[in-house]
Amino acid sequence: SSVLAALLSTTALADNVIIQNEYVKAGVNETTGTFGSGGNTRPGLQYDSTGTGTFPADSEQGDYLTPGAPFDGFTVDVDGTAYTNNNSGGTDITGAWVGTPSAGSAAWQGGITGVFDITNTYSLPSGQEYIDITTGITAQTAITTLRFGRFIDPDAMPAAGDTSATDNVLGYGTIPTANVVFSEATVSRYALGLYSTDSNVGAGISGSWSTDPLDYATGGDYDVGNGDDTIGLGWEWTGLTAGDIVTANYAYIFGPSAFDAADTAIT
Repeated sequence: SSVLAALLSTTALADNVIIQNEYVKAGVNETTGTFGSGGNTRPGLQYDSTGTGTFPADSEQGDYLTPGAPFDGFTVDVDGTAYTNNNSGGTDITGAWVGTPSAGSAAWQGGITGVFDITNTYSLPSGQEYIDITTGITAQTAITTLRFGRFIDPDAMPAAGDTSATDNVLGYGTIPTANVVFSEATVSRYALGLYSTDSNVGAGISGSWSTDPLDYATGGDYDVGNGDDTIGLGWEWTGLTAGDIVTANYAYIFGPSAFDAADTAIT
């Protein structure tokens, strides 16, 4: 029990917290409401396929986020005006923790006065290989078209020969192309996917590292294949009035291969 308690401990790093279980260790950034511990500071997103909580301490190896450009973020687009937060440093939406983050969860709330409020709730269940996320957006005014996008540059390199260029694919097995986008390291085959079962979501791959939700909702601007690309999901809602609340439900899913990650996600 003492070992499990150590694995599930929450560690504060300035404006950040770390949520951790036996398989996944993630920094969550209070300044931006995204994954990451700020820039290239680790941990960003780490995965241990053995389930023993063995994560690299000071190396970029095995961290999906911190090598190169630490790009993980989200965009809220209100009738063509986009507001984007990114772990790399861009912050259009000011926010802070809701309550006190724990070993397995953290909730961040921000907004634009008179336009919208947004809450990102991160949940990391014990013994699971995914981080479940709920994003709730409350309209503070009438909105004709509201779009939300979530995206990351996946750079898992746990084995010699892995690079920032990953094999990227839309859909997997029985999961439709609109509901999951995967990156898989070329040597180790470690995978990171963004997965949602929402009916109004689309998945995409971006060679230009887009922050536009519509780019991801419609498949992205880059074909399936190998490249140093970003992957993401995009949602759309229309005809909102002040006080309306919409919700995006999704997960960052991990595995020693895309097959394993997809199988766990479906289960």
